[in-house]
Amino acid sequence: MQSKIPLFLRHYSYIVGALLALSVCGCGTIFPPEMYVPPDLPKSELAAIKFDTKSPYIKGMNLIEVRINGKRALRQKIEDDKNISIHDVFVAPGKQDMSVTIRHHVWYSWGSSSYNLQTTSTFSVELKSGGTYLVRVARYLDGGPFIELIDKNTGEVVNNDRKHRYRAAKRYNRGF
Repeated sequence: MQSKIPLFLRHYSYIVGALLALSVCGCGTIFPPEMYVPPDLPKSELAAIKFDTKSPYIKGMNLIEVRINGKRALRQKIEDDKNISIHDVFVAPGKQDMSVTIRHHVWYSWGSSSYNLQTTSTFSVELKSGGTYLVRVARYLDGGPFIELIDKNTGEVVNNDRKHRYRAAKRYNRGF
């Protein structure tokens, strides 16, 4: 004898469970974030964002992400070697809302355990056509790295209205 309950209602709990699992586990892997695409202009008419890989503070970084107007422009893992190379980001000139997120491994002072620290700096900046800007991890401030955006031609810090957010992630133990 066949059930009089419609097929959709019989499987309703499975459908709701699957949708809940997607929302909890993160749809980022299924629905990737929207990517930033600069306008189709010659590189000389775009602003170039480069990364100061010579800073002693960047040596401990293992991930960097840049968002332009909420869209992901760069997400790159950084390998543990001395020759750090980070891809340049080309951005449309004009006012841009940006965020730079870095993640790095931090050891406690006694050295037996560590954790990943994630720092996000958000700011609005006016970028010039043909300009080159340098993302620099300047120093540690209030428990985390301090991120600056510098006009490479003038040496001026251009992200004066920045807001920083620090978040400790996973902890690790060395097992001493």
